[in-house]
Amino acid sequence: MECWTKVLDSIYKLARDIPWLREECGLILCDAVKSLYPKEAHESYIREIIQRLTSYNVAKTPEGVAIWLTTLSVFTEDVLPDDIWRRKDPLCTKERRMLANVMKENFINVLDSGDSSKKIKSGSAHSNPSFAWDVVLATIMERTRNRRGDIKHPEQSDFSKFWVDVVDGACNSLPRFLILLISG
Repeated sequence: MECWTKVLDSIYKLARDIPWLREECGLILCDAVKSLYPKEAHESYIREIIQRLTSYNVAKTPEGVAIWLTTLSVFTEDVLPDDIWRRKDPLCTKERRMLANVMKENFINVLDSGDSSKKIKSGSAHSNPSFAWDVVLATIMERTRNRRGDIKHPEQSDFSKFWVDVVDGACNSLPRFLILLISG
């Protein structure tokens, strides 16, 4: 466990301090979460990953959302803290505005005031969307497919509502006809 925590500390420090490496660090951590599933013996390793999301102030970054959703998809929500996202879910309808800011890396509207040395630095412009968008969109599509009989997330809206609130809000240049095309 000591080696694991040292590796995690190094990865999270890079993710927090070097914006152009944050996506790669997030991808490594998402893959780590997937590789630790489904062994219950690995839950302590997952808890260390999640604990560092908050201590390194990376939870509300696109990569942090991807790590969170990946963890939520393969482990129980018991490994997630209560005070980051409502209902421990960044896709909760009441978190849409925050999620849109996170996904477009508008960290001024996301992070709490406090020690400026711990604040996350904005990344540079990318020609391709982050892998975090793949995780977010795949999760919302899966929930939309399963929504009809879902009692656990009754407030979860459909994909088109999510698209308007988060994607269209984050990328105002996308034409509205894509909403109809993607949502069917």
